[in-house]
Amino acid sequence: MHKSKYKPCWHTIILLTVYLLPLIGFAKDSKISKVKVRALKIKKKVDRPHQGASDEQWLKQHLSHSPNRDPQASQTYFPFIPNQEDTLSLVSTVCEGIGQEIVALYGTRPQGYHWTPPTVIVLYSYDGKKRFVLDLRDTLLAISNEADFASPHIMHALVRDEILYVSLSHKTYAKATKGKNAYIQAFDLQGRWIWNSDYLVANANNFLILGDHLITGYGFTAEADYLYQLNRYTGKTLKKYKLKNGPNWFAYKAPGQLHILTYNRDMILQLTQ
Repeated sequence: MHKSKYKPCWHTIILLTVYLLPLIGFAKDSKISKVKVRALKIKKKVDRPHQGASDEQWLKQHLSHSPNRDPQASQTYFPFIPNQEDTLSLVSTVCEGIGQEIVALYGTRPQGYHWTPPTVIVLYSYDGKKRFVLDLRDTLLAISNEADFASPHIMHALVRDEILYVSLSHKTYAKATKGKNAYIQAFDLQGRWIWNSDYLVANANNFLILGDHLITGYGFTAEADYLYQLNRYTGKTLKKYKLKNGPNWFAYKAPGQLHILTYNRDMILQLTQ
C-alpha cells in the first residue's frame, strides 16, 4: 500500500465507511441532518443535438469560473499553487468565484494512461494560504481492482460552509467494481468523514451546489443515464430525472436554469421549489 507522508488519524474510519461499511446517508451533525430538504421541480425547456462546440468552449460560455483542466491554465490564474504536492503532479483546479476557496487536485499518471487521475485534494484560500490536505490514495487503492480504468479517482470537489464535497468515480462499467462507483463523499476541514451518497449517482465531470441541494449525474454505455438531486446535509437521494445520454457538465444560470452538456446533446432544465 502506498506510504504517504500524510498520516490522518481518520484513515481507518474512511476505509471502513468507503469499502467495508458503506453507511449511506449518515451525518455527524444531527441538527443539520434533520433539515427538511424537498426535491426541486424540473421542467424541460431545451433538448437538442449538441451544436459541435468543444467542452472548453461550452464551459467558457456557461461557467464564469470554470474548472482549469490543465496545470498551465491553473497556474495562469493561480500562480501560487505549486506544480507538485509531495510526489504528485498538479492536475486541475476548481474555484467557484472571486474570493472563494481554490481546490487543487493532484495525482500520479499510471503507466499506459493518457491522463492523470487525481487522488489528493489541497485546499487554498483565495490569497494563496494552504488550508487543508485530503489524501485519498490508500483509501481509493483499497476499493480498486486490477481491471483497466477500474481504479476510482477524484472527479470534482467543492467547498461550501466549511464542508468539502468530493465525487469519486472510475471510467469503466459499474460491474467492474460491483456497482461501488460514482458517489459523493462529504468531509469537514479536519478530514473527518461525514457521509457517503448512494452509489452510481455521480460520474459527470462536475457537480453543482444549489442551496440545500447537490446536482449530480450518472451515465455510461449500456447503463442508465440520470440527473440526481441529493440532500446536501445527508447525501440522501431526493429525486432522479431520466436523461437521453450521460451528463458531462452542469452549469447553473439564474433564474433557475440548469444547463447540461451530454456527449451529444445540449439541455436546459427549469428548476423551481
